Amino acid sequence: MNKHVDDGESDEPVCPNLKALTKHLAHYQRLAEKLQKEPRHAAEYVEKLKRLTDQQERLIRAAGDDLFQWLQEGGSVQFLDEEGEPAASAAVDADDVDDVDISETFGELETDRASAEGTSEESESEDSEPAPDNSPPSWYESSIREPEERQEAAQNRFEEICSSLGDPPDALESMADVADEVSLLRETVDSRDDWSTFHEEHQRVLIAYIVARARRVQDEISASLKFDTVEEQLGDVFRMMTKYSKIEQPGFVHGLARNHDPKNESWFDDAHSLWSDELG
Repeated sequence: MNKHVDDGESDEPVCPNLKALTKHLAHYQRLAEKLQKEPRHAAEYVEKLKRLTDQQERLIRAAGDDLFQWLQEGGSVQFLDEEGEPAASAAVDADDVDDVDISETFGELETDRASAEGTSEESESEDSEPAPDNSPPSWYESSIREPEERQEAAQNRFEEICSSLGDPPDALESMADVADEVSLLRETVDSRDDWSTFHEEHQRVLIAYIVARARRVQDEISASLKFDTVEEQLGDVFRMMTKYSKIEQPGFVHGLARNHDPKNESWFDDAHSLWSDELG
């Protein structure tokens, strides 16, 4: 149920903390909805949800104090239904202050003040109604734990791929060497289904590394060492990496465009630099 505070002719907000709390809860709800719809991006929202949760109790207490003071000063509260129309319950005004249970007026947004502060044993008697449950939703703890677990799994998987690729070989002097190199690149690219769980920069660097090694074979290895199957596999690597980059958009990858030249003296040097600086 919505609450509308009638402040008469004043242009100043009489319950600024209540308005701040309303915005706070709306923002929290939007983040929660995004978290449920896009679980793979949950890590982006977890810290924000933590901060919002930390702020919630402070805002609830401050908003409750604002509302109580407003009633004490002669203000009134009008309850609205979901359509924004006045609800069946009467408005609360200053004459009713002594009879008003502020925590009840504040509904699900206000905890039971006596219970929260632990100042009265009577508030916990069998006759008293239980305080509203303002704890985070049931999925909240898992929303914090699961992204951390997924991040760790993604990091382990990324390191596993880097380890299997290793440093670019110093020499590709035979058809067997070239075939092994291209086969390794093709097998690695075939396992790309879970790469989207990696950090975007990890995705970009990994693709750039694979592309640099593929460009080395394409541009710097004698055609006499490359039979038809190697050429086909190279084409597959470039097509799959280009398509992946367009879909996932991890960032600019140097080498995917045919007119790109190596940043260093050669594509081998580019690959070795990426390995030494980013992956090794």
